[in-house]
Amino acid sequence: MKKLFFALLLLSASWIAAAEGPCDYVGGVPALRINGCWLPQSEIFAPLIADPRTITNSGGIRFNDNVIGKYVGACSFGSQFGIFRWNNFMRTCGKMQFDIEAGIFSVFDLKHPDASMVNTDFFVAGMLTYARNCWSYRFRLWHQSCHLGDEFLVANPGFDRRNVSDEAVDFFASYQFCPPIRAYGGIGYIFDRDRTFPEHPLYFEWGAEAKVFGSVDCYNRVVVQPFLAIHFRSWEEHDFDIDQTYALGAEWSRIKGTGRNVRMFVQYHDGFSREGQFIRQRSNYVELRFTYGF
Repeated sequence: MKKLFFALLLLSASWIAAAEGPCDYVGGVPALRINGCWLPQSEIFAPLIADPRTITNSGGIRFNDNVIGKYVGACSFGSQFGIFRWNNFMRTCGKMQFDIEAGIFSVFDLKHPDASMVNTDFFVAGMLTYARNCWSYRFRLWHQSCHLGDEFLVANPGFDRRNVSDEAVDFFASYQFCPPIRAYGGIGYIFDRDRTFPEHPLYFEWGAEAKVFGSVDCYNRVVVQPFLAIHFRSWEEHDFDIDQTYALGAEWSRIKGTGRNVRMFVQYHDGFSREGQFIRQRSNYVELRFTYGF
């Protein structure tokens, strides 16, 4: 199934070559005139700030995570790589973009250095996004594999290790009520998973973001934007109990509302763990987090 997953990613990338536009001939060789641009430097569907699994570069410290430890170091490395953007897609006055997302998420039990790295999750996705007026959409085909840390296994020789590996699709829609206020929601389905760790497939996610009272730091030539974000998740595996995550902080960027930025915020999570094979355990914690990305 993994071979099929990556084959679909490659097929999606090759499909870009057939972007809309008439075909001209240059020196007897057909040359496609494409209405768009390669390697766009911004996103169409803005990342979900309060989602603990947003692909970004981040580092943080969690306090009182009852699953991983009292003091937990959490970091992620990854980005969204824009491949091609169609302008005025199919004459709808909207834009469509093909991206690849890739990232890793690791957690460390700082209270027990002998079992420091507890878990690392690897994530990759092919993604189509579309935006027109106040609406934006994201369709994603993703794979995730989860791996316990060597130090954790050495310190816990009797631990029942399972191979957690999922392939899934999801679809999200987002609406910008006004420049400061955004709401979104989506549905996902895990269509393949490792038999040693079976999971129920259906999940829903939704949330909202508010960015108000922004200002321009003229000395440093950046925009400073406070924000409040909330994210909820309801998964069939948890009998559709609701995970809730809240984030409060500020972001710094060169251009308001677009491009890469820096965020610093406090995050509170109450629900279930998102770490590897610990996902069936209830988790709540407070985290101080720093991120860089879209």
